[in-house]
Amino acid sequence: MKTYQTKINPNVRGLCVALQQKLPAKFNNKMYGGTNLNIVESGNSIEIWLPLPYEQYLYKIDVDGSDVNISKSEHYTDDANSLAMEDVLTDIVIAFIGKENIENLEPSTGN
Repeated sequence: MKTYQTKINPNVRGLCVALQQKLPAKFNNKMYGGTNLNIVESGNSIEIWLPLPYEQYLYKIDVDGSDVNISKSEHYTDDANSLAMEDVLTDIVIAFIGKENIENLEPSTGN
């Protein structure tokens, strides 16, 4: 989906905690629901899962040095959940990195 090239090396654990604290409430507020999100850290990656009806992660964030790559699962269709999740996720990631620390934003050629 997109790659943020930054001036810093974002901390995966810190980003995961920020997502765990903010993403469920912001997503549910936007979608007017009580959706349970699973946000799982694994090495230099964070996966965001919506248990039903999806069978794998919806979004994955990979931190590679100073780059933060956000990709959407190929099995996640562009429905209202997807659009809302992308919007909220982008806001949280930008706030965590800090606009002043983003050098470039590159759209991915994949998802």
